[in-house]
Amino acid sequence: AEEYRIKADEIQSKKDALERRLSLAVVNPVQATASANLPDDIMRLWPAMTIEQKANTLRPLIERIVIYPAERRGSVDRHVEIVPTWD
Repeated sequence: AEEYRIKADEIQSKKDALERRLSLAVVNPVQATASANLPDDIMRLWPAMTIEQKANTLRPLIERIVIYPAERRGSVDRHVEIVPTWD
């Protein structure tokens, strides 16, 4: 039982790390998917997808997710880059 508990903790830890890495992408999914050039059908499904489904969708398609905030400062687009490191 202890061995299974340790394994469950490891899985939860990896899941938590993945969720942190994708959290900014999930905050603004339309812009994240647009910047990743995802197909329209995936973009329609995106809001209902779980973190794991989003990660599995993004992993083979992109190395970098670029999120553009709704607010613009002057004429310069400010953005945040997330570079996922997949285990």
